[in-house]
Amino acid sequence: MSKSRMKLWAGLAITAFVLFVWIGVTLAYVLLSPTLAEWTMIVTAAAVTTEVAVWAGATILGISALQRVWGWIRLRRPHR
Repeated sequence: MSKSRMKLWAGLAITAFVLFVWIGVTLAYVLLSPTLAEWTMIVTAAAVTTEVAVWAGATILGISALQRVWGWIRLRRPHR
């Protein structure tokens, strides 16, 4: 499997994970009728999970960019 395809699958997995978290939040709201304190905890946990997923995606993209830059530098470096 190519690197770009692996990154695509990683992005899809992160997106699906966040989507399932917020579907769970919606189901909790509809089925459990939480109090304000419980609702605050549920939404806060989902927001933290989303934030971690965003940073994981940014890390994947950042590492990919660094790998491209390192490859470009290696190609441009004069041979000794």
